[in-house]
Amino acid sequence: MLTAPPGFLNQDPDSDLKTFFRIFVCFDALKKGFLAGYRKLLCLDGCFLKTFLGGMLLAAIRRDANDQMYPLAWAVVEGENNDSWEWFMEELRKCLDVHEGGKGWTFVSDQHKGILNAIALVWGNAEHRNYARHIYGNWHKKFKSDELKEVYWQACRSYNEAYFLEAIKEMNNLDREAVDAFIKQNPKGFVRCYLQNDTKCCVIVNNMAETFNGTIVQSRAKHIIHMLEDIRVSMMRRITTKHSEVVAFDGVVCPRIQEKLDQEKYWAYKSFLGKNAEDFVHEWYHKDQYLKSYEHTIPSLPSEKYWPKVDYPLDPPPIKIAPGRAKKNRKRDPHEDPKKPGKLTKHGIQMTCSNCNEKGNNVRKCSSKGKAKVGAANGDEGGPKQSRARPKGKAVMVKVAVGSKRKRAKSKSKVRSSKAS
Repeated sequence: MLTAPPGFLNQDPDSDLKTFFRIFVCFDALKKGFLAGYRKLLCLDGCFLKTFLGGMLLAAIRRDANDQMYPLAWAVVEGENNDSWEWFMEELRKCLDVHEGGKGWTFVSDQHKGILNAIALVWGNAEHRNYARHIYGNWHKKFKSDELKEVYWQACRSYNEAYFLEAIKEMNNLDREAVDAFIKQNPKGFVRCYLQNDTKCCVIVNNMAETFNGTIVQSRAKHIIHMLEDIRVSMMRRITTKHSEVVAFDGVVCPRIQEKLDQEKYWAYKSFLGKNAEDFVHEWYHKDQYLKSYEHTIPSLPSEKYWPKVDYPLDPPPIKIAPGRAKKNRKRDPHEDPKKPGKLTKHGIQMTCSNCNEKGNNVRKCSSKGKAKVGAANGDEGGPKQSRARPKGKAVMVKVAVGSKRKRAKSKSKVRSSKAS
């Protein structure tokens, strides 16, 4: 409060109360690292705070040169609505000094109305992508077969329009209504062949934002000051750790990118006419670009007991008491596996029999049980498998033999001791 620059504390001129409302955080080290080695792409997401005061944490996350998360800015707001998202996007625009309506920028988010309206108002010329996983979650409620799931992701991950139309044609052969529901979601917002190439990033999922939310899941149960301190400390450690890891790496491109190249090294060598695949990787994935993002550090602070005392009365936000018992756990999907959070169950998926390879039954209720398997045509013999265990008779004989040897050894030792005496 004492050292805050002009414009840091914004008060409502129409209100006489001094009550906490919102706070926007973007450290100078993260901002400089983003501007030094950045791609103009940010993932947006919000998560609940688990204290009795409630509230939401909005975050803007980017991808670094190693295809890992790079938290840029976050804010504590009263809730996820049009006003809060518009305020967050405006603060983000002023922080990064962006003009021309965000031309050349790309945002990836879910289909929340507040995000859609904020991007349209503040970043009108920016590209907006939708999370393909969220669209699939709604689309999957009606179309649940394994074949449709495979074709859906095949269409979303198509890098050219020919492969996309081929996947749509295959989906049409399976279910015409599934194609109509897919087209209504505007494929230009989550199909790779329709995305802009300026950012050199084909991300259509929210892994970066969900990863950040997962790293602060324990901190979100603390009060605002302690939660923000935990995030600050984790960012300090992350910058130092990531910089030291890549400095020790010997290579031109970043480790995760090099690993992807190594997996396809043979085909890459043939595709690039005998040249090294690393020469064709964009500079945004190079090691030098990665080190620029992590060369700045967040300065340390003394502990809370050494902070100066400020005579600035500030009341907490009004407490909203909802009916019923307070909930900390998120609302799970109806078909989400309770033992494996984040993963769907096999609800609506047809079983495939391992005996006859037909759908709709399993090996216990198979009508062809006891008969030769389908694999017998390939040289595999049908029928029950023979046991590979050792016959019981031989095992007994071994035990007896071992026992007899021990008895003989004991008798010999007794004879030697008697002779010696």
